[in-house]
Amino acid sequence: AMPVAVEARTAAAPVADSGSVMLDPWTGLYDGVPPWDKVKPSDFPATFNVAMKRTKAEFEAILTNPAPITFDNTIKASELSSAHMERLFALWGVHSSNLSNPEIRKIQADWEPKLSAFFNELNLDARWFQRVQYLYQQRDSLGLDKAQMRLLERTYEGLVRNGARLDAQQKAKLIGYETDLAKKF
Repeated sequence: AMPVAVEARTAAAPVADSGSVMLDPWTGLYDGVPPWDKVKPSDFPATFNVAMKRTKAEFEAILTNPAPITFDNTIKASELSSAHMERLFALWGVHSSNLSNPEIRKIQADWEPKLSAFFNELNLDARWFQRVQYLYQQRDSLGLDKAQMRLLERTYEGLVRNGARLDAQQKAKLIGYETDLAKKF
């Protein structure tokens, strides 16, 4: 899951462009149905921009929360947020695989490196790791149930595996490598 806060999602400005249908909650049975008939490949770039701005704002809301660090305002907030991004990537995944065409491949070539760098920068933010590490170090005294404990441990271990302990220069180098790899999709 991406590190973002639930509270900021409701405060985020509505999307003004025609791609907003990709970010809005789906309607219908079974938690909603993707709006396949309203998705236009040409809307993906603008929608990626809007989604990244929302996600960054949500992430900052977690990182700058002045309340004491808790499982709920860090890990749970991260897990329960960014539904807009999940909907967007569900649609993008189908378009970039099953519905791929030259237009989609051009968007992929332009956007996969940008998206890779964006998510790496979020996940490698030292403030995020500090919050998660603090909880991880206190985990035995937090009163977490088994599922919460597993989620905290997986979040911490994933951050470490993905470079959270690297220094700023090493993180920048890692992001560069992963961005270059994304260009070769």
